[in-house]
Amino acid sequence: ARAYDKAGQADSALRYFERLTAPEMLGGQVVALPLALALTPRRLGELYEAKGDITNAIKHYQAFVTLWKDADPELQPQVAEIKARLVRLRGAEAKKR
Repeated sequence: ARAYDKAGQADSALRYFERLTAPEMLGGQVVALPLALALTPRRLGELYEAKGDITNAIKHYQAFVTLWKDADPELQPQVAEIKARLVRLRGAEAKKR
C-alpha cells in the first residue's frame, strides 16, 4: 500500500490500505504491523478526501480519531487536526443535501 502511495497510484494504494483494515487481515498483523495499522485510517481518509469521496473520508477519519483518542499528549495535535477535517467535511456533506 505504501509503495503504491509513494508512486502516486492512489487507487492501488486505496485498495491495499483497505485490505489492511479488513477483519480477516487483522489477525496476526496487529502484532507485526502496529504502526502501519494505527496510521492506515488517517491515510485512507486523506486519499478518499483527495478523490472527493467525502463519505469514505469521514468514515476513516472517524476511525482514526476513535483509535487515537487516548494517545499521548504529544500526539494529540494530530488527532485535533483530523477532528478539524471531520468538522469541515461534515459541513461540506451537509451542504450537498
